[in-house]
Amino acid sequence: MGRLLNIEWLKIRRYKAFFWLFGIFIVSVFGVNYIVSKTIGLVGEEVPETAMVLGRPFDFPMVWHTVCYLTGFLLFIPGLLVIMFTSNEYGFRTARQSVIDGLSRREFILSKILLIGAFAVFLTGLVFVVSLIYGLSQGGSFTTHGMHFLGYFFLQSLMDMSVAFVLVMLFRRSGIAIGIYFLYAFIVENLIALIINYNIKAGMGYFLPLKSVNKLIPAPSHLASVMDVGTPQAPGLLAAAVVWIGLMLWFCLGRFRRSDL
Repeated sequence: MGRLLNIEWLKIRRYKAFFWLFGIFIVSVFGVNYIVSKTIGLVGEEVPETAMVLGRPFDFPMVWHTVCYLTGFLLFIPGLLVIMFTSNEYGFRTARQSVIDGLSRREFILSKILLIGAFAVFLTGLVFVVSLIYGLSQGGSFTTHGMHFLGYFFLQSLMDMSVAFVLVMLFRRSGIAIGIYFLYAFIVENLIALIINYNIKAGMGYFLPLKSVNKLIPAPSHLASVMDVGTPQAPGLLAAAVVWIGLMLWFCLGRFRRSDL
């Protein structure tokens, strides 16, 4: 495992675009949460009724939920990173060279899966740090209550990157994969979920890949329970997310084993 991760590190350590984009993501996580916290504070002072509805989303224990929810909107950036470093393997023929040099096809895909997992762990750790900073800055007492949202966020980040991984394994070219990734994530899956919920059974559409993890972290407000009527319970969504991630990674392994390098 360590050997495979080291191989991946050697490939990306001189990839400046990768680190620029990763840096933008880190800055954006802090920036988005800062902007929202300040906006809520200003609106709450001007319109007290709004403060009653929103509560104090950056206090413990609500901060775990809030930061996970807001950061979820930025997970398309790690998805882009997965597409970039995987498509480069085909563009620069390093995938073929790795196999020629003795790396089995299974090990090649496993190295990518391990890298995606490492990214997910890092992103979850980042969210933990940001949540801790904002929670303590509000003057509240630290609590682990609500930290289960960090586990949900870990699955959410894994899911977004797995979807990107599947697309780049299918199309290989970064431009096509990125276009389809955005199209699917922001339009296609939402439309499919809407059609299923209204024409087949309410709530069934939330078992689609991205929906299953997104619904685990609903909007952190008193309105969330009203907005998410018909949403399946967390155990069902968790099971769906784990199955989808497993199927996607299994598909990528099979796809690479059969593909022409």
